[in-house]
Amino acid sequence: MYGICVVGLGYVGIPTACAFASKGIKTVGVDIKPEVVNMLNKGSSFIREPDIIQTIKKTVKEKKLVATTDINHAVQNSKAIIIAVQTPVENATIELKYLHKACEDVAGAVKEGTLVIIESTVPPGTCSKLVRPIFERRGIRDGKSFFLAYCPERIAPGNSLAEFLNNDRIIGYDEPASGKKAIELFTKVTEGEIHTTDIITAETVKLVENTARDVYIAFANEVSRICSNIGIDAWEVIKLANTHPRVKILKPGPGVGGPCLTKDPYMLLQNYKDDNSRENSIIKYARLINDSMYQDVLKLIHSGFSKEFKGKKIAILGTAYKPEVSDARSSPSEKVIRALIDEGFEVWAYDPFCEETFGAKKAKDLVEAINGASCCVFMVGHNEFSGIELGQLAKNMSERKFIVDATGILPVKDGKYDNNIMVLRLGGRSAHGII
Repeated sequence: MYGICVVGLGYVGIPTACAFASKGIKTVGVDIKPEVVNMLNKGSSFIREPDIIQTIKKTVKEKKLVATTDINHAVQNSKAIIIAVQTPVENATIELKYLHKACEDVAGAVKEGTLVIIESTVPPGTCSKLVRPIFERRGIRDGKSFFLAYCPERIAPGNSLAEFLNNDRIIGYDEPASGKKAIELFTKVTEGEIHTTDIITAETVKLVENTARDVYIAFANEVSRICSNIGIDAWEVIKLANTHPRVKILKPGPGVGGPCLTKDPYMLLQNYKDDNSRENSIIKYARLINDSMYQDVLKLIHSGFSKEFKGKKIAILGTAYKPEVSDARSSPSEKVIRALIDEGFEVWAYDPFCEETFGAKKAKDLVEAINGASCCVFMVGHNEFSGIELGQLAKNMSERKFIVDATGILPVKDGKYDNNIMVLRLGGRSAHGII
């Protein structure tokens, strides 16, 4: 008998399973991909976070964590079910088919009295309009035959297990008996405070959290564009503005990636009743700004070439969607790399964490990436890149070279940089130093 069954062993499901197993709760994970199941049962995972790998090795060895493709067996032998399948955007539409299938499978095998928690990010009203009816059609009633709750994940890749265990959690429920069961379960694994509300509010809170961050980033990016047009440094403007006690502007960058901030705003926008309100929303404009920031990076690259650029080598440093992770989903680097390849550049990519290159030639290390390059583009602010000396970069690059800093990772200083290398910064003045 298992204490918990986690349906969906992706970037959310695996940390979820690890969290419960790490607390000594016998956990079974379910996934339709045999390769994911086999990897976990061998004590490994495609998620390369050290805490995740160590926890899997330990809990698999202790027989506290196991994986299977047999959802019927897992559900029938578990006291509680957490559904953490993907809800992606496909053709500009939120796709709930994976959630629908998982709920159908669970409803077909669940025992009376089982707690079912939805962890997947969903549009408001999904639990009441899609999930609960699937169970009710089988005669299973919330708060009586089974217990339904919604508990959105609040984890960030790179530190997902620690965040699962320590962050505050929100539990949404519509029946008191279901809420009681869910609170009892999460109290066993959550060090943070547990906040309770109704299900549709919990569904909405998750979307608002991610949408707010997307809007904050878009504002920083718009400040970046305005400052560049004025001819002043956005980084200095933001730094000074943030000395105000009630101002906290984020840093500009090459765009927004990952599975949440690129998707969740659209889920929230769906709740407008008319197209005009949706199209004129600050949320929609924030998405447009962040999705188009890669064009600002391309403009900086083009401005650095005074002559024919076809065939010139460009080194892209960073293909993950954020620092210190291996996840490349919706990475801004993809649009930049594919555009440069289409324009005839010889594009090389290096990332100390991420294997994805988006069609660029894969460099085994930093030296191979920048060797002979005319342009070096910092796309991700990995810690490894922060210690790079510009003088050393210049020695390995071509005779006429420049650097594009799309992340603000390089130090800002007045005057010329060493080795007569030009640095073009996103949101900076037109150039620092000379070629």
